[in-house]
Amino acid sequence: MYTLEEIERTIRAMDTQQLSDRWERGLFSDEARPIAESELRRRDIDPEGPMPAPPPLPPDPVSDFSLRDMPAWKRLFTFKGRASRLKFWLVVPASWLSFIALRVLMEVLFDRVSYPILLLSVFGPLIPIAWIHWATITQRLHDRNKSGSRAWLLFIPLIGPLWALIELGLFPGTPHPNRYGRT
Repeated sequence: MYTLEEIERTIRAMDTQQLSDRWERGLFSDEARPIAESELRRRDIDPEGPMPAPPPLPPDPVSDFSLRDMPAWKRLFTFKGRASRLKFWLVVPASWLSFIALRVLMEVLFDRVSYPILLLSVFGPLIPIAWIHWATITQRLHDRNKSGSRAWLLFIPLIGPLWALIELGLFPGTPHPNRYGRT
């Protein structure tokens, strides 16, 4: 069991909000109640009256970052910032159409190719195109004021692409600056 000195030291160390909250909910034992009451009075709080209101929560942080501050080609490759629905509908389908076009072009130009050339023709263009694709999806999630890590939901068969189509392609972003930057 705790000594009265330990109880008093613990109660005095509490901040006002914690002390008043515990008092209001009746969480003090019979031994600690008079010590808590005297500590409330010492802090100019009437134990029989209403307890002070909790302090307001701080607002969500707002970032001042904007993609407009970057060159156009860098905007495609960064995971920072926000992307509108228009950018989503322009970039994502265009990135995959360009991949298909490059693959067809490789097949036409190199009728008979070795295996390393075939791998290079597939993965060479795929890496930057996939990067642009993921960066745009992440930016679009940021525009919806959501973490870019939700992009991993795309790997859920059937549900992931349907979710992306609805969440990223149809719903509007936040109209005001959010924690990922301004529009």
